[in-house]
This record gives sequence, C-alpha cells and structure tokens, in this order.
Amino acid sequence: MEGFYAEDLAAIHAEGFGALGAAAAEVVADALGEGIAGARVADIGCGAGALAAPLSSAGAEVWGLDLSPALLEIARRRAPRARFRQGSLHELEIPPVEAVCAIGEVVNYMADARAGAAALRRFLEQAAASLRPGGLLLFDAAAPGRGSSRSFTEGPGWAVGSLSEETDQLLVRTITTFREMEGVWRRTQEVHRLALLATDMVLDALEAAGFESEVLPGYGALSLPPGLPVYRAVRKRS
Repeated sequence: MEGFYAEDLAAIHAEGFGALGAAAAEVVADALGEGIAGARVADIGCGAGALAAPLSSAGAEVWGLDLSPALLEIARRRAPRARFRQGSLHELEIPPVEAVCAIGEVVNYMADARAGAAALRRFLEQAAASLRPGGLLLFDAAAPGRGSSRSFTEGPGWAVGSLSEETDQLLVRTITTFREMEGVWRRTQEVHRLALLATDMVLDALEAAGFESEVLPGYGALSLPPGLPVYRAVRKRS
C-alpha cells in the first residue's frame, strides 16, 4: 500500500527496529517448546520478518501477512522457508495453526480504515477458530495513554524522526526518514494513524472469543512503553 512502510521506511525498520519481533519470537518458541519443529505459526503484520525468521529457522512453518510489499520483499529474503502474502488482517482467513502473532501495534493501524474495536473482535474470533485448544495468541495493542512523543534514531546511511500525537482515542504518528542512496540523501515522510484500544475492552473481547488471557509489560525481558500492553492468550479447552 502506497504511503505505508514504503521502500525507505521499510528498509530502515528492517535494519534498526527488529528487537520487538525478535523478543516476541522467543516467547513463542518457549511456548511451543520441543514441539516447535513443524508447528504452524501465523505471523499477522509480519513486517520484515523479525519474528518469522528465527521461528522458521527453528523449524516452525510460518505463514506471514502484511500490507507492505516493501516489507514483504525483505521478509522473503530473511525467511525463505516461510510463506508470505500481501493483505489486511481485516480480510483474511487464518489457516489452522498452533500460534497466532500480531506484533508491533498491528491491530491498531488504520492503514486499513476498518481498524477499531469491532475489527479487533472479528480478528480475535478468527484467531480462536484457527487455533487448537491450548493454542497461543500473542499480540500487543496501543491503548489510551500511549501518549504524545518525539523520537530520533540514526544508523549507517539512514536516520528517522517520529512525532506522535494522541487525541481522542487516536494516535497520529508522522515519520520522516532520511536515507542515503548512491551518495544522495533522500527524504520521505509517512503519516500513520492508529486506533487506540482500551485494555478492558481488549480483555472482554478475548474472553468473548474463548480465550484465557493475561496482560504483560513486554515480551520476555524486553519491556514496552506505557500504553502498549502485551496480551498473551490461550484458546480455552472447553
């Protein structure tokens, strides 16, 4: 989708912002244990493959989905044994799997205008239908209190600045990238809108979809900022 993790932001995200997916992959691997070989994992909003690559290397059968063709191109290189396709989480049917993941505010992004509370409920119902009893659902969701902020990060041949503004259940994030290409610096900008989802509402939706769930402060040793809780849920056995 044009304007959503296009070439420059996708490349920068892949190089400098993979810690979240990598930490989540460790949580999934721990949950699957010795059964990881051959385990089927749905990686919704897979991005550049930060979660898919280590799980695929460990023997899991990863199925990834993302809106961004540029991110998917990188993911296919990083996890050549995984399967990827372009699309929205709001129009997918998740195949039968042992784990469903949506890491990095995937359920919040309004690049697909259907995002919001009703769409989250539909996603959770689909996740429950795809999982066996005891199967894992792992995701994070930006909530009210995510907060307005500014950030700036740079690496070899690139820099990125972000301005986030929270207003009335919405977070608007303006991202400006600078990337050196053949000796010339290129500037691009994207504006991302995220629907903020209250924690109590998410927990109620998980319960209604047939999950037992808990709220975590991060993925393993990686703590997340305020307003970005992690939900670890398992499909109920009865």
